[in-house]
Amino acid sequence: MQDFARRRGIVLAPHGKSTMSPELFALQLQAGAWGLTLATAFQVGTGVSAGARRIIVANQVVCNADLDTLDALLARHADVRLWFLVDSLAQLALIEGWAARRASARVFDVLLEMGIPGQRTGCRSLELRLPLARALAASPVARLAGIECYEGGVARCNSEHDAREVTGLVRRVVEAARACDAEGLWSVDADDIVLTAGGWAVFDLVVPLLQLQGLSRPVRGVIVLGLLHHPRPWQLPALSHTGAAARRPAGNSAPGLDRLVHGAVGVRGRPGAADLRTA
Repeated sequence: MQDFARRRGIVLAPHGKSTMSPELFALQLQAGAWGLTLATAFQVGTGVSAGARRIIVANQVVCNADLDTLDALLARHADVRLWFLVDSLAQLALIEGWAARRASARVFDVLLEMGIPGQRTGCRSLELRLPLARALAASPVARLAGIECYEGGVARCNSEHDAREVTGLVRRVVEAARACDAEGLWSVDADDIVLTAGGWAVFDLVVPLLQLQGLSRPVRGVIVLGLLHHPRPWQLPALSHTGAAARRPAGNSAPGLDRLVHGAVGVRGRPGAADLRTA
């Protein structure tokens, strides 16, 4: 994957939430990974301890404890760059409320998350994206550093379908990036604009987004790819025509998850569904 990214002029920030292995993190960084992607504030600490100095938190940060954790980590490690996702004015209000209660001068680098109708998170339309981007640009607690999207949610292992749907998502993200650029909404402290995408399924289809040119400053295209070590083989569909997909074990939950889980509800992206955040 490092070679795949290098040959296309983009960088790799492999997702570490599945393995949570500092040894593997260190090997990936030694092999040339630009940074790491993680899912929670707790995981960020592990990534920093493994040597990562660029970390994308591929989630919305919404609660005081997580903001406290990231604030303390950044205070201890001045050389760490950290980005997390924002997808609503309500989330921004929570971050601003945290800063007011803590009397904090912390300014977080954030990525506006682009969503897909029917999926769990992200802004669905330009009508939602631009007001949020403007609010982020004006906020004393955030710097708009770029845009994130996740295309894996539309993958159906059908080449025609996947190419059409992912291309549509890429066009919407490009439209949003150009609109933000035209209004000068990016952080003035950043030398480049971070555009990031790429799940475990059809990551190759988002490469044109990550290679976007013609903005007011260079684009840093970051491909975020999980399952590099296939720890959840039942999730790997037959994306090529050379082999069959591994079958998920019988039952309603993944191995090891048939137990009580405590966490915070981070996102309610659609009626009847919630995204539970755990450590």
